[in-house]
Amino acid sequence: DDSTCENEWKQETQGEEGKLRTPYLEREFSAAERDGVIPKGSNVSGSWSTLTEDGELLNLNLVHLSGDALDPWHMSRLAVQGRAKVQDALKALRTIPG
Repeated sequence: DDSTCENEWKQETQGEEGKLRTPYLEREFSAAERDGVIPKGSNVSGSWSTLTEDGELLNLNLVHLSGDALDPWHMSRLAVQGRAKVQDALKALRTIPG
């Protein structure tokens, strides 16, 4: 039985989104690795969302780590790794025009 509501996930826009670049930053981070801006295999990638009216980004989802959330020592190591990856992400983002 397909009982999907006709208006489910329907989005109305003003048409301004056609001027925006894709929110996915995989190409930019791959280029940063290729050009030696960040270490190869950095595993930094992701997307942006939520733009202000002035064009400022409010949300970046770029650093992904996994581990044992119940092990405080492991979480401490991941926190250090995460901070290093954030620094790599910032270096790469500085190479993107705009």
